[in-house]
Parts: sequence; structure tokens; C-alpha cells
Amino acid sequence: MAKKEKSQVKESIEEFFESDVSGKSKAEIKKIKKAAMSINYKLGDKRKLFCQKCYKPYNNEDQVRILNGMKRVKCSSCENLRRWKIKD
Repeated sequence: MAKKEKSQVKESIEEFFESDVSGKSKAEIKKIKKAAMSINYKLGDKRKLFCQKCYKPYNNEDQVRILNGMKRVKCSSCENLRRWKIKD
């Protein structure tokens, strides 16, 4: 893959995450994640904005708990539980 194509994909990923992710569809999120994987681009903190199992954006309906330095988010559609360590 040429460098020009990688830079174009990176730009499209950045543009996608500039706006609010909660207004995006599952198909759009899945497409962007697949594009990032195709060029080995790390999403970093952006991957915490949507469910890793069903690609639904997290919103206010999801359960969010903080306990023992861990943030727990339970997806409202697929009941998948994700945990992240809270940085000091």
C-alpha cells in the first residue's frame, strides 16, 4: 500500500472521530475500524467510544460504574461489559 493511501485513510479516520460518535451508525463505525486495521493504525482512546462487540456507540442508556480504580461500561444492546483502568 502506498504512503499516499495510508495518509488518506488516516485523515478519513480523524475526520470521522472529530464529530460526535453517538450520531453514527453501527455500519459506519465498523467500516472505520476495518479501515484502521487494514493499515495497522491504532485507534487508542477512540476505541472506548463504542462497543467492541456490536459496534454501537456508547450513550447515556449504558451502565457506567467506577469501582476500585476501574471504569466499567455495560452496553445496553448486547450486554457486553468493558473495563478500563482509570489513569491518575
